[in-house]
Amino acid sequence: MFSNASVNGSYVFKAVTTGSTGFAFTAGVFSTDGNGHITAGIEDANDAKNGPRTNIALTGMYSVGPDGRGTATASTSLGTSTFKFVLISNTSAELIEFDNTAASGFVSAQDPSAISSISGPFVFAFQGEDADSITSLGPASSVGQIVLNGSGAVSGILDVNERGTFSANVPFTGNYTIGPQGRGTAVSSASYGTSTYVFYIVNAKTIEFLNVDPIPGLIETGTAVAQQSVSFGNGSLGSSVFLLSGGDPSTGVTLVAAGRFDTDGAGNIQNGVMDGNDHGIFSDSLPLSAGSYSIASNGRGTISATTTKGTSTFVFWLTSPGNAQLIESDTFGVASGTVLAQQSGSFSESSMQGNFAFALGGASGSHPFAGLGQIASNGAGGFTGKEDVNVGGSTAPNVAFTGTYSIGQNGHGTGTVTGVRTTPVRVLLINQSAAVFISADPGEPLIGLAEKQCSDCH
Repeated sequence: MFSNASVNGSYVFKAVTTGSTGFAFTAGVFSTDGNGHITAGIEDANDAKNGPRTNIALTGMYSVGPDGRGTATASTSLGTSTFKFVLISNTSAELIEFDNTAASGFVSAQDPSAISSISGPFVFAFQGEDADSITSLGPASSVGQIVLNGSGAVSGILDVNERGTFSANVPFTGNYTIGPQGRGTAVSSASYGTSTYVFYIVNAKTIEFLNVDPIPGLIETGTAVAQQSVSFGNGSLGSSVFLLSGGDPSTGVTLVAAGRFDTDGAGNIQNGVMDGNDHGIFSDSLPLSAGSYSIASNGRGTISATTTKGTSTFVFWLTSPGNAQLIESDTFGVASGTVLAQQSGSFSESSMQGNFAFALGGASGSHPFAGLGQIASNGAGGFTGKEDVNVGGSTAPNVAFTGTYSIGQNGHGTGTVTGVRTTPVRVLLINQSAAVFISADPGEPLIGLAEKQCSDCH
């Protein structure tokens, strides 16, 4: 059972808004006392309308129920925001904003001991907007490797997709400083210009980056994950699940996609299937009829995958064998995401059993969507739960739902969720503790993760 004492210490959080109203984010770090009080914190935010707001002090309150679902308020000089969250464990939670802003994100326990010694190569994937002006916005994404030398200098290489225009292998250099509570600032220079970032150190393996440039410029955020010090190759990618979210470069509307594939270790993709939702058109269980990939020793790879919709290309960077950050590198979509190594063996309905925390983000019609809750799955094709939903600032708390699901041997499955209405979903199991969910409703391009809860896990 969870309680207020389950949230005790320092935490990094982030909440992101997507959809036709524009890309926006708020992120920061806060400390709690285990008794319902947020005792101190800092946050940063950016969007095209308001521009960057940085290094803002926050305090607040929180409350946790026995099922791990909770409510928090955060007060700053900008006002008070309300959040809903659901704990995965004592160290992580899914999060949505639950007021006039629909944003989804996460909370992760911070390891203060990592702040003074952070260094090495990290792989990042960023998503956001290329903002020429407040009325000229287009989707942008990037992926690459950044090296922090431990003494204030950064270097790296990245691939960028801005509104469908792709630039490969762009080198950059820069500098960084780290301040109190693991909040740092960084400036990087590349051929296309100079960018300013705030970052938050979660632990020795994870850093959250936020672009705080005013327009014109990029407004983007993403995660950097420590890269293993190994020599990579085509054998470093096995059976994997992937998820992508971003925007359509021609219309700017939200798109999401998820799928899974096997590889032969020699550059060929096999047994692939993908579900995609491009704001009005849902592509269901598309076979990847042809696919190839290539991986360099530094972990940078490329993928070409063909379905009945055409051929899409991707660039990715491996963080470890089977796990990577990626972006789409063609003109069909400007999206970033994650590749996750899939558990070996066959799956079935019994592979998803127990209590799971989940969060979904994307769009519903023309409005940004953020939802989260708890699923209790019986391992036999049925589940129940409660969720909190925010559609464009219109909130619905404690919505009870039921559902059914079916899982194939490869971990790809279908389901329906009946709450306020009935919504079809597609499911991709990563392992028995985690799954990707994607909405099959053409009018709601939504995607997110469900992760098994554990109240005494650390």
